Amino acid sequence: MSFEGVNPLIEKHYDFFSRELIEKCSDYSIKSYNNPEISFRTNRTWDPSIVLDSFPVLIFNLSDKDILNQEITTEIYNKLGIKPVSVMFYYWTKFSYIPWHSDGIYKSALTVYLNLEWDLNWGGYFVYKKQNEDEGTVIPPFYNLGILQCGGVMHCTTPVLSPTECRRTMQMFFGN
Repeated sequence: MSFEGVNPLIEKHYDFFSRELIEKCSDYSIKSYNNPEISFRTNRTWDPSIVLDSFPVLIFNLSDKDILNQEITTEIYNKLGIKPVSVMFYYWTKFSYIPWHSDGIYKSALTVYLNLEWDLNWGGYFVYKKQNEDEGTVIPPFYNLGILQCGGVMHCTTPVLSPTECRRTMQMFFGN
């Protein structure tokens, strides 16, 4: 898949990763989150215009040398024909969100949701707008749903409202 001259688009991929790989990623995200030896960066490193008053989003970059990264990259390449420049785990804490933006420096991005259970009242929805339209389309964060966005689609996420869980995602970016 080439992104040269691509009009903005969104593709939803249900059951994006194989069952074995999504379980591995979900387990890894939980173990990493609970590991006191792992350091996270936060959304404070992002441009202030896409943080606003969001509560912290914790971010863990998966090393290129990590075997899990290699498995993820291979599966994405086999499915989409592209390789990510980065693979990250995001932990969306209560009241965290991201306002409208377009991932400007990247040609495309992929989000895969890792929470096996997610109550729809807990927010964390992905919302996007097609070019020249005022209304947005809302997508709930279902387990193993992959959302591929190409060509600078304007999008945001609604605040996470879970009383107990952070919303866990994998974020992959392509071709900056």
